[in-house]
Amino acid sequence: MVDSSSQPMEAGFELGAFNVVHLRNQLSDWLAQLLLSLLGHSDSEGPHGLARWRQRSLPVVADLQLALLLALLLPALRWALECTVFDSAARSALARQRPPASRVGQERAQLAVTKYKESAWRCCFYGAVWLYGLTVTLAEGWPGRDTRALWDGWPHHTVTYGVKVFYMLELSYYLFGIYAVGASFVAPAHAWEVRRKDSLVMLTHHLATTLLLAYSYLHGFVRIGALVLLAHDLSDVLLEGAKLAKYAGRELAASLTFAAFALSFFALRLVYYPAVLIYSASFEAPALVGPLLTWPMTLVFYYVFNTALLLVLVLHCYWFLLILRIAAKQIASGGKVDDVRSDSDDD
Repeated sequence: MVDSSSQPMEAGFELGAFNVVHLRNQLSDWLAQLLLSLLGHSDSEGPHGLARWRQRSLPVVADLQLALLLALLLPALRWALECTVFDSAARSALARQRPPASRVGQERAQLAVTKYKESAWRCCFYGAVWLYGLTVTLAEGWPGRDTRALWDGWPHHTVTYGVKVFYMLELSYYLFGIYAVGASFVAPAHAWEVRRKDSLVMLTHHLATTLLLAYSYLHGFVRIGALVLLAHDLSDVLLEGAKLAKYAGRELAASLTFAAFALSFFALRLVYYPAVLIYSASFEAPALVGPLLTWPMTLVFYYVFNTALLLVLVLHCYWFLLILRIAAKQIASGGKVDDVRSDSDDD
């Protein structure tokens, strides 16, 4: 049985002569073909080739190979961008500020360059993947007015090409993030990320998100999974944008972007996420999916899956307290916003 309750509406994504879906699919083809070739599946018509990926099908464990491989390639991509585009952008942005005279000041200036490149990487990756995921979910017609449609037809929820690539991009990022943040504890001098006081919280978040992504993909819960990702990524784009403006000394831009970030964080992560998505997974899903589950599957889905969703919500509450602290400081300082996570820095 093939799910037909949510048919793509990709023909509607036209911006004049510019077809967004066509561009998205071209980029997807290039990335998927590259990864499949590296895995030894260069024959596009083979059983594991690009043709199978393009087909709407049920998710399988073999799909996750692309996420694992991409997670191994992301460090090279990030390194290349940081050594070229991001480094030049960081030094150009920070050159507007007065050059430090002391050794400590020079060390802080270099740390600011490192932080700028970190934020530039996250902002670009989150922004690109969020836009990609937005076109995918809109084409699928998710969520619609009735969130129960997220569960209708399960377990025969097939996955389109765009959803597969969207999931692999997100999963690869969080797999790489586990390594990048974890390395800051083991070898901080050579780590990808500047270690902060909330790095352990961030590592917990990445682990929980990776668990949710893998579980939801393999068990056919990609509809709600995609919406959870979209609800989270927009805030991250604004967060990193606020940091970039702060590092560049653009106080007004930093303040406005931070305000947009705080509003989106509250609306999407503390209202929409629990009131719509967690509610649907906790109450609507058991009524629609529960009768189809065995007891072990019920244990995993209802308790493990929903517990992970709630754990992420708890982390959001922790981070929102930090946001409120920074907002209070911003008001007290007459609008000057701190680095959005500066209160958590070790330095």
